Amino acid sequence: MVGPKAPIAVKIGSDDAKDSITFSRRQIASMTLGNRLTSWLPTPPTFPIREIFLVPKMGICYTLPMQIIAKSTLRKFWEIHPQAETPLKTWYAIVGKAAWSGPADVKKMFGVNVDFVSDNRIIFDISGNRYRLMVRIAYPYQRVLAKFVGTHKEYNDINPETA
Repeated sequence: MVGPKAPIAVKIGSDDAKDSITFSRRQIASMTLGNRLTSWLPTPPTFPIREIFLVPKMGICYTLPMQIIAKSTLRKFWEIHPQAETPLKTWYAIVGKAAWSGPADVKKMFGVNVDFVSDNRIIFDISGNRYRLMVRIAYPYQRVLAKFVGTHKEYNDINPETA
């Protein structure tokens, strides 16, 4: 079936087809943020839900955008440094719409304004390298955790591999 009434497939567990489950659009529409996807499964899963794809039967795949955790970390910083508010909000808006599958996607989007450290930690140069933003990205879950935001001088005082 193709079109607005096409069912939606949700990929859970492994890549095997037997681990897929299909929901009607009505079921998806009735899910709220507080209602977990697992409540729609016939039995509680014994494996983690890895990815959710909204997939019409014709094979077009839509991925969910990045979820940025701890906007409050950014907000606390721009309250102290008001000139950082616009660049940080711009970064937040851009990353919030991204769908990265690995470091190459990040590099393609930000170019020379990004440095990579161990453990999926990434350092972003914000506002012409006046500020540094360190995040940790969980690519399979499409989540970005803001670990540190500070001036270039403050960044020099920390160890990015352990902070």
